[in-house]
Amino acid sequence: MDKKKPKWWLVPIIAIPVLLVCLYLGVSAFYGAFSKDLKNHRFIFGTWVNGLYATGLTVSELNEILCEGDDEGVFTIVDNHGIKSFVHYEEIGFESDYTKLLEKMIDSQNPFLWFMGLPMGMSYKLNPVYSYNDELFNKSVADAPAFAYSNNDVSKAVVEIKYDESRGFYLYEDIGDTIDSKKAKDDIGKAMLAGDDSYTFTDEDLIKRNLSEADKKTYELWEKIKDIQDVDITYDLGDRKIEVDSSVVAKWIIGDDGRILTDEDGNIAFKDNCIEDFVTELSDICDTFGKSRTFKTTAGDEIVINNVYIGTALNKKAEINYLKEAVLEKKKEVRTPEYTKYVGTGNVDTVGDTYIEIDRANQTMYYYVDGELILSTPVVTGNVSTSHATPSMISPIVSKERDRYLIGPDYCSFVHYWMHIRNGIGIHDAMWRSEFGGDIYKWGGSHGCINTPDDAMAQLYENVSVGTIVVIY
Repeated sequence: MDKKKPKWWLVPIIAIPVLLVCLYLGVSAFYGAFSKDLKNHRFIFGTWVNGLYATGLTVSELNEILCEGDDEGVFTIVDNHGIKSFVHYEEIGFESDYTKLLEKMIDSQNPFLWFMGLPMGMSYKLNPVYSYNDELFNKSVADAPAFAYSNNDVSKAVVEIKYDESRGFYLYEDIGDTIDSKKAKDDIGKAMLAGDDSYTFTDEDLIKRNLSEADKKTYELWEKIKDIQDVDITYDLGDRKIEVDSSVVAKWIIGDDGRILTDEDGNIAFKDNCIEDFVTELSDICDTFGKSRTFKTTAGDEIVINNVYIGTALNKKAEINYLKEAVLEKKKEVRTPEYTKYVGTGNVDTVGDTYIEIDRANQTMYYYVDGELILSTPVVTGNVSTSHATPSMISPIVSKERDRYLIGPDYCSFVHYWMHIRNGIGIHDAMWRSEFGGDIYKWGGSHGCINTPDDAMAQLYENVSVGTIVVIY
C-alpha cells in the first residue's frame, strides 16, 4: 500500500491566520486590552490631543508632555491705576494636570479596536485642571505693587486737574479707593484657575469712598475741559504735518497763572486772540510766496533769488473761522488749509525738475524737463543802457498766445509766439533780430522781454505749458 504524502500546502493556510490572530492580540495587549488598570492602557492609533500625537502613550506620559512649561509662565495683574504687577507661576507652585480628562478619554477607547483611528485619526482639545499653593499664592499676590494701596486711608485721596505740555489737561486721580484684598485675590485666583493669563481690577474690587463737594466740582470741570479738548486735526502742509490736539487746545484755555480760564458761569473760556495767534504761527510756516529761494544754475553756482512769485500764502481768516468751528464740533480730520495764493507746480515751494532758466550774464536760455536739458539757445534780454534790464525772478508762465502784437509806449511788434511771465515781461520770438547772445542786451536789448530765435521759440512754445516755472537771474 502506498504511503500518504504530507499535505504541506495546508501549513500556510493554517499558520498565516494563527500568526495574524497572535499579532492582533499582541497589539491589543500593548494598548492594554488585557488589563483593567487604566494606567496600563495606551492611546490607540490616530489619537491627537491638543495638537500632539498621542498614539502609544500612557496617560501619565501624555500628561507630562502636555503640562511641560505650564509652571514657567507669568500672570499679569492690572490695578485701578493701570499699573501692572507680575506673578511668576513657579513662585506659587502653579501646576496644570490633565490626568482625569485623559483617563476618561482613554477609558472610552477600546484597546481591541486599536485600528479604528487608522483611516482619519481622532483629535481632542482638552483644557487642564489648574492648581496652586494657597500659602505661596497669598504671599506673592500680597507683595505685588497692585496691592500697595490696599491699606490706604481713603481720606487722603486726591482728585486734581493737571497740565502737561505734551498732552494738555488731564485728570489725576489718586482717589484712594481701597482695594478689597480678599475679593481681589479671589478674583485673581479664579482667573488663574480658568486658564487666563491676566486680570484687571474692576470697580467691584474697590471699596469706594464718598466724594467731597470739592471733588465733585473738580469732576464737573474736568468734563467740560475734556469736551473742549476733544479735537484732533492734522494740518497737511505737504512735507510737514501740524497737529491741533488736546495739547494745543489746552494752551488756549490756560491763564498766565497756569489756571484754567472760566467765565462767570463756570464755563471754559478762551484766551483773547488765542486762535488768531495760532493761525499767525501757522502762516509763518505756510507762507512761502515771495520768500527768497536758493537756486543751482546750469553752471553749478548756487545763487539767491529774492523776487519769488511761487509758493503759498495762508488764508488766515478762513482758518480762524474753521478752527473756531472745529473745536466746538470736536472735529477729527486731516485738513488742507485754504490759501489766498497757491502758485507753482508739484511742490509749489520748489522750482522742481521741469523749468526754464534764463542766464542774463551769459545771454542763454535753458529748458529742462524732469531734470534733462531739452533746449539751450542764445537770447537777448532787456536793454541795460535804457534801464529796461530784465529783472531777476522766479515766476510761472501765466499764459501763452500765438500771432499777436506787443504794444508799448513807443513800439508795436508782431510775434508768432508769446509766453507771458509777469508784468508784461515774457518770452517771444523776434523776427527783427538776426543775432542773439553776446553783449547785445547791454545797448540794444529789449524792453524787458526775452527775445528768442524763431526755431528755438517754436520748439519751446510747443513743449512748455502754462504754469511752468521760469528762473531769471
